[in-house]
Amino acid sequence: FAGVSSMTGEVTINLRGVTSINSVGARKYLEFVASYRNLKVTYEECPDVMVTAFLMLPSLLGPAENTARISSLQILYACPRCKEAHALFVKADDIKLKGKDLAFPIRVCPSCWGFLTTEPETAQLQDLVELGALSLKTKG
Repeated sequence: FAGVSSMTGEVTINLRGVTSINSVGARKYLEFVASYRNLKVTYEECPDVMVTAFLMLPSLLGPAENTARISSLQILYACPRCKEAHALFVKADDIKLKGKDLAFPIRVCPSCWGFLTTEPETAQLQDLVELGALSLKTKG
């Protein structure tokens, strides 16, 4: 993350390759977040491990006045037919607010072609909306 403090404008960071984060990594990441000051940061392809980290430690998204945005993230789906779990990347623009609930895009199981359902844990993503990291459209 060296050199970020001298950058200006906007930057998009792809997090797809992140497979785990521990307390040492979280501390380093907080140092990075502190360094980007007025830089507008967008995260794309946020894996579930980073989404969980953002939910547990919202300061990883940056200060309240300059919260990073998430443009796409991994959503946990399950197939009721074949019982397989699938972690799929979804664009934030494809997630809608339906009242106070989140409505996720319909996906098809690659194994049996049944329709996938979202895992109950996805309800926690509402917290990212409240933090300003996810901007969602209202579904009519």
